[in-house]
Amino acid sequence: MKKHLLLSFASISLFCSLANAQAGSLDLTFGISGIASCPVGTARDDAQDMIIDANGKIVVVGFSEVTTTNFNFSAARFNSNGTLDATFGTGGTTIINTGNGGDEAYSVAIDGSGRIYIAGLIWNGIIRNLGIVRLTSNGLPDNTWDGDGV
Repeated sequence: MKKHLLLSFASISLFCSLANAQAGSLDLTFGISGIASCPVGTARDDAQDMIIDANGKIVVVGFSEVTTTNFNFSAARFNSNGTLDATFGTGGTTIINTGNGGDEAYSVAIDGSGRIYIAGLIWNGIIRNLGIVRLTSNGLPDNTWDGDGV
């Protein structure tokens, strides 16, 4: 059974509710009953950070299970109403192939051109090193950066 990126999306729901609902209550117009979530990997998805871009879209990053021993960086982008942004990645989500092992993304930033930077830990076969990937504004690895975006 796929788990959902619920924790961060609940945070998104609470953030979005500030403008439209009483303090401490979900904005029921956001997502489904105030919560937006989606499956990304094959089983486990862990959300770690989020940012709202210049167009009001919500980018959530973390890591997703690809196999039982392989996790990769992942991202999802939601419209301001909590629906997935189908123009991002594949149907609103993307998994960035950072190699085999326990790769974990923890932070996201967006530059003035809309490019998305995701930072975390990448397994090199012996230990985990600091790693960063760059995506285009539409959620694809930016091949103009380091040849493959990683």
